[in-house]
Amino acid sequence: MRTVEEQLQQHGMKVFICDSADDPEKEKEYLDLLVSTQVDGIIIFPVGNDFKVYNYLIDHSIPMVFVDRLVDGVTSDSVLLDNHAAIFLAVSMLAEKGHENIAFLTLPIDIPITPRLERIEGFKKAMASHKLEVREDDIHSLPRNQIQEKLARILDAENPPTAIVAGNDLVLREILSYLKKQKISIPGEVAIVSIDDVAYTEFYEPSITTIGQPIQQMGIKTAELLLNRITNSDQAPYITYRFAPELIVRSSC
Repeated sequence: MRTVEEQLQQHGMKVFICDSADDPEKEKEYLDLLVSTQVDGIIIFPVGNDFKVYNYLIDHSIPMVFVDRLVDGVTSDSVLLDNHAAIFLAVSMLAEKGHENIAFLTLPIDIPITPRLERIEGFKKAMASHKLEVREDDIHSLPRNQIQEKLARILDAENPPTAIVAGNDLVLREILSYLKKQKISIPGEVAIVSIDDVAYTEFYEPSITTIGQPIQQMGIKTAELLLNRITNSDQAPYITYRFAPELIVRSSC
């Protein structure tokens, strides 16, 4: 958001930030407000999967760019991480270190949020490519407040995972909190890799191996796309830009 704001301010544009908190109703209220305010364009981290909400913006000729997520039935410029490549990097590193029982934890997919769905699919493909079995209890999609309870069960199972991939930084926080409380050593008892390279992962003890996103480049491209749509509404075609992830090796595996 900071990068987008800096880029747009250079072109004399002011940025309003609305936080939907992953609530489709709240998102719709904000979009209605922005339309009524006659903003020049909207950058959206889409929450819902109701294409009518976003096509409403198209019908009102308001340029928009999707970030991090896609919505079926909506044609828009989009900026995302290559989620399949990200999870492949994580699984490959763990497989090369000899891990066979690898668990993947992510947030709920009852709302079809693109990174979560793509990372689950990518996890299955990455495990298969390394000829590793994906067990029924290897993939977990659940609310943040249930993650620690789930960890207690899977790590106490007869054949527990020796490595865990966190679907994002919010999941990682819950994993680290649980392991610390239970005095489970990293990577001695369980190795950890997380998608999203947030600041604390470098300074946590042990430091956490992560899959980083080129946040600044993604922000610059997002602002560029929106500016182009604002100044040249007839341009085509719409494009989905996928950015390459980066494996940042630290001490957790």
